[in-house]
Amino acid sequence: MKPILALVATVCLLLFSSPVWAGSLILQLTDSDGNPVSDAVVKLTGDTPGAVLSHQSHIIDQRDETFSVYVLLISVGDDVTFRNSDQTRHHVYSFSPLGQFEYLLAPGEKSPPILLSKPGVVAVGCNIHDRMITHIYVSDTAWAARSDPQGQVEIKDVPNGTYVAHIWHPKLRPGKPELAETVTLGDSPVKLSSVLQLLPDRPKSGGEYRRY
Repeated sequence: MKPILALVATVCLLLFSSPVWAGSLILQLTDSDGNPVSDAVVKLTGDTPGAVLSHQSHIIDQRDETFSVYVLLISVGDDVTFRNSDQTRHHVYSFSPLGQFEYLLAPGEKSPPILLSKPGVVAVGCNIHDRMITHIYVSDTAWAARSDPQGQVEIKDVPNGTYVAHIWHPKLRPGKPELAETVTLGDSPVKLSSVLQLLPDRPKSGGEYRRY
């Protein structure tokens, strides 16, 4: 085979034996009043699994008696450290079967890294300030993303094919069927919208309201 023909044959072989990494999903999430929903996680499952990203370390800070994030999206095998940047103590804990832990943190202290090796959701609270709560979503695929303050989620560079988009949010009403939608991704971005039925904010003392 001549060199030019050999080069063409090699390129064709690579094109037909490699997945097409061109698909993307853009999802707009709103609540029943039409307001954008932030901190929702959308995960794609399908015939082509998204390889989990390499190990990363994350920090959830505590400042002004609030966790720095309401929802943290990580990958299986990542670790999370809790840091107390407040001038008061915090008693961070979780009873989740994915990773039970409990740490009493004085001002300026931080917990040891907490390794999370199973997929799912870990709810974390403070035993001193019970209004404090955060959620760690542990994904077993790279095809996952968290909605931004405008309620938009974008998952890019997904091999073309058919997937199920699973939608999760801490305030979804319990007992309802899982929010999931079948999507087919191709060379052009797929744009969808979804309305989430969320629980109302829980009242604080003094008539103010807060998030779950």
